[in-house]
Amino acid sequence: MKLQYKLLHSLKKFYSSQYWLAKCVIYLLIFVAPLYAQNPADLFKQANTAYENENFEESIPLYEELLENNFVSVELYYNLGNAYFKSGKIGKTVLNYNRALKLSPRNEDAKFNLEFAQLRIEENPTQVENVFIQFLKQIYYLFNLNELPIITAIFYWLLAISLFIYILFKIDFLKIPNLILSIVFALSLCWCISRIYVNSKIVEAIVIEPQTQAKNGPGDEYAVGFTVPEGKKVLVLGIKDNWIAIGLPKEGLKGWIKSTQLEKI
Repeated sequence: MKLQYKLLHSLKKFYSSQYWLAKCVIYLLIFVAPLYAQNPADLFKQANTAYENENFEESIPLYEELLENNFVSVELYYNLGNAYFKSGKIGKTVLNYNRALKLSPRNEDAKFNLEFAQLRIEENPTQVENVFIQFLKQIYYLFNLNELPIITAIFYWLLAISLFIYILFKIDFLKIPNLILSIVFALSLCWCISRIYVNSKIVEAIVIEPQTQAKNGPGDEYAVGFTVPEGKKVLVLGIKDNWIAIGLPKEGLKGWIKSTQLEKI
């Protein structure tokens, strides 16, 4: 009995010590560790300081660390694109300018820098997009996916209020405004639904390696179909293992490249 009692007492002490040790570890993780974690604003300031001092190779990993910690902003993508451009990495440059414009489609600085960076990409002059098509695309992507639902909701409530006043007070001159609001609301709703559908179904990516060889199939054993320049925007058509099927609509080309050779916008 004495032996059993000693054994139970020893086990009780052991588990009690383990319990307090676990509590201490949890306490350190919750209360102490955050004190040593760098504030995102401070890290962003540090990255900007490195960039301003032309230490581009130092600023890039700091910006990337912020992205890994889900600290996302237009300014972050824009600055990171600038840093990559100064470092001569055109693929990452185009990628981050596109990401900045996805958040803020009307950002003129990002637009200008993206157009300037794209001059470095090897393109066939005969494949330049029609000016009218470019204009339509600019209108279509004028607002981001956070702004469009708000705009649609505003027109909805304006129409609802106007119809309510018209039905309640029988004000004839509201007929034309109601018709106009109905058309504008319908167009904005279709625009919003279309953008949501396109965003969910059409995945775009940027090639980040120079002169990437697109294969005719998902494997090194397949022949090379064509070469894609660094910084080229492509459509993601499918995935198989570590290979991604890409499409170049203007050129009418399809092929497979490794997943490490591109990044989604």
